[in-house]
Amino acid sequence: MPKAKNTGIDYEKLIHKIYTELEPNADVRFNDKILGRSGIERQIDVSIRTKIAGHDILIIIQAKDHSTPIDIKVLGEFVFVVNDIGASKGILICSSGFSRSLIKAAKEYKIDLFTAHDASNIRWQTVIKLPVIRETYACKVEFRWAMKFTSIIPGYKSNLPKSFFDSIWFFEFNTIDGNKISMQNAFLMNWDNDPIYREPGRHKMILFDTAFFKHEAADFEITNAYIDYTLQRKYHFKFVSPDEYRGIREFETGEFRASHININAQKISKDFGDWEFTEDISKIAAKALHYKLEMLDLGIVKINRFRQIKNKS
Repeated sequence: MPKAKNTGIDYEKLIHKIYTELEPNADVRFNDKILGRSGIERQIDVSIRTKIAGHDILIIIQAKDHSTPIDIKVLGEFVFVVNDIGASKGILICSSGFSRSLIKAAKEYKIDLFTAHDASNIRWQTVIKLPVIRETYACKVEFRWAMKFTSIIPGYKSNLPKSFFDSIWFFEFNTIDGNKISMQNAFLMNWDNDPIYREPGRHKMILFDTAFFKHEAADFEITNAYIDYTLQRKYHFKFVSPDEYRGIREFETGEFRASHININAQKISKDFGDWEFTEDISKIAAKALHYKLEMLDLGIVKINRFRQIKNKS
């Protein structure tokens, strides 16, 4: 059976999808038609329309899914189209890259050069290594709270089972405003919202002022719930390959701009080999895209959380 001809449409659709994901607030169009100053209607593989400070911005993209690098002739034709329709920016994307003469000329004409990639298609795969920072926290935790109860039964004595105290960290209490909260959730909210709690040393954290629960014939009130804990922290890092990815790579610098990334968090959290210890994570954390694996050992429970961090580039 003869091999189907590569029309390049699938590559164009991939690029349209990538830019739609990268710029969700822009008007990204596939196979657009734009009338040029010459009076000729130009076919544009992908166009992007947006506004900056109230000004209309038009970016056009020409895609080439070729088996060999494209040459300067393609650039010349594209530059003419960019000027004819008055585009703010032109972008050339080719699966096999660009000739040296095209790269040099593209700089003069301010045409950006990229390749587009998708892990699900073997023809468009690439090698990606993304930094993961592992923050390991060890805590020695002591709980403090006051508890009282009332009952409609005269002489009723509280008889809370041992299992209640064993699981009190996860127990959902009722709050004054009618919501539910557990000590663990209160801890994690404070942990996430105030970086002071993640600094090594001794801390006192207020979990909640007042909460309630019922047990048998009694109404219980918990007040002044807080924990004292001493925190130790270590940093490790490694570079991992994502299980799924989609995005564009700047041809000269090699910088990859991901529109979709998926890393198996469970696999990473169980991987304790080849991590490199570091005392300074500032250079890694400054990267536009990196991941953080937070491993929190509270003694009574171990919490692993995996997060994608996107910094403004």
